[in-house]
Amino acid sequence: MSESPDGATLSRSPEWSDLHTLLAECFKEPTDGFVEEVRAGHLESELRAHAAALSLDLETMSPPDPADRGSLQRSYLSLFEAMEEPFAPPVESPYKPWYGDRDGGLMGGPSATEMERRYEAIDASPPPAYPPDHVALLLEYGALLLDAEADDQYREFVADHLDWIEALGVLVDQAAASAPFYRWAVAVLEEVTGAIRARVGIEGPAQSQIDSMVDRVDGSSAPEPDDGVFDP
Repeated sequence: MSESPDGATLSRSPEWSDLHTLLAECFKEPTDGFVEEVRAGHLESELRAHAAALSLDLETMSPPDPADRGSLQRSYLSLFEAMEEPFAPPVESPYKPWYGDRDGGLMGGPSATEMERRYEAIDASPPPAYPPDHVALLLEYGALLLDAEADDQYREFVADHLDWIEALGVLVDQAAASAPFYRWAVAVLEEVTGAIRARVGIEGPAQSQIDSMVDRVDGSSAPEPDDGVFDP
């Protein structure tokens, strides 16, 4: 079972699932409603409430003002979808080994295929607007596992599918876009991911692994040949 130091599994604290869902919203393309929630202080108040309930000491819980949906949309596209380069893709596939050549681009790698199988297993389909291994969908899937009290599966999922978050953070630091709101969201996600690993007894990636993931996205390392088995 994935246990915290006090012996309680994460699934027994609904705030963990709620925190996953809250963070997932931060990584979806912004809507007017989301901008209104942030500007009204609701995102910050919910984050603070979850952090207090879970005894999380997050460095910063006050998101930058997103101004309006148009400004936030430009930040999203610039930081995450290469409207400015260098950028930081919020999708797992670019960071992981592939089966040979990446003729189809950075997306749709083995991790995406594996997540599609996971969704099929629960008779669900990922939203077509996002790759199946987009960080927002990974967070929502993690929430589903917690809600189902599938603690061992959740622990395995965190180890296999959230090990690239630090590499995302590195690329955000190197990115050309200003995007203060999304830089903040990635920093919070890094902190929360680290806290989750500590609670369930998972080590984070070594610096050499983070560097390799960053290199894959940058294109400075050739894609590794693979035998067709997903290997995070």
